[in-house]
Amino acid sequence: MAETRGAMISASWARVLPQGRAACPLIAAAVLAVYWPALDHPFQYDDIHSIVDNFHLRTLSNSDDFFWRSDMFSADPKGAMYRPLVLVSYAINYAIDGYRAAGYRLFNIVVHLGSALLLWGLVRRLTDSAAAALAVGLLFALHPIAGEPVNYISSRSESLCALFVLAGLTCHTMFKEEGGSGVRLGAVVAFAGAILAKSV
Repeated sequence: MAETRGAMISASWARVLPQGRAACPLIAAAVLAVYWPALDHPFQYDDIHSIVDNFHLRTLSNSDDFFWRSDMFSADPKGAMYRPLVLVSYAINYAIDGYRAAGYRLFNIVVHLGSALLLWGLVRRLTDSAAAALAVGLLFALHPIAGEPVNYISSRSESLCALFVLAGLTCHTMFKEEGGSGVRLGAVVAFAGAILAKSV
């Protein structure tokens, strides 16, 4: 049973990640090499009012309210924003490890890596060029502009939005190539996720 489930998961990922999957460990190693050293750095700037002082995040039972109330985004009433998936992710981080910044930053690193791999896969599908896909994936993974949304925990909204947009584009591309209502629904769900992470 477990072997069958493992084979199904492998087959699903094989559809999302095109040929040339050897590039994935290289992109992952590059992301970890660049961002791992900053894992234990403290909270900073907006992290204080949006995470550390935000008592709404201290229980997962508020997760439903995050989708209806923008005033739960920050301890500062002037900082109200509608980003419910970001708040849910903060609440999960808090439930796992309290205010240990490394857990929040590790989440950001994983999201950024996921985006880099999705972008690599998308370029691989659209260009059929392993070299171009690897170059784009590494450029996205290592570009200095990504330092803010990865290291600055409050900028998680940008990374989550990008992850969902890229997942939606990947599903759309797969639908155009292979069809399937599940893939089309995946695109819609992913774009909804992007909006719930950052309204842009």
